[in-house]
Amino acid sequence: PGQLRPRQRGPAAMTTPHVVVTGAGGFVGRSLVRGFAALGWQVSGVDRAFDAGWAAGLDSVAQVEADLAAGMPGGLPPPH
Repeated sequence: PGQLRPRQRGPAAMTTPHVVVTGAGGFVGRSLVRGFAALGWQVSGVDRAFDAGWAAGLDSVAQVEADLAAGMPGGLPPPH
């Protein structure tokens, strides 16, 4: 109780869960990114712009600069 855990069903249960956090450059989004990464999830953080020190300690997180209102040419990067 109180912990976020991925579902365990079928063949997909053997893979690491992947989450995309929009607004990842903001206060709440960055907290979500850190939390999911700490749980071992694959994380893609999406924002229009990131601060220079945003990715400190988040080596496993895919940082995607995109304006979702304008669309994302090429889609999201593949997970690590």
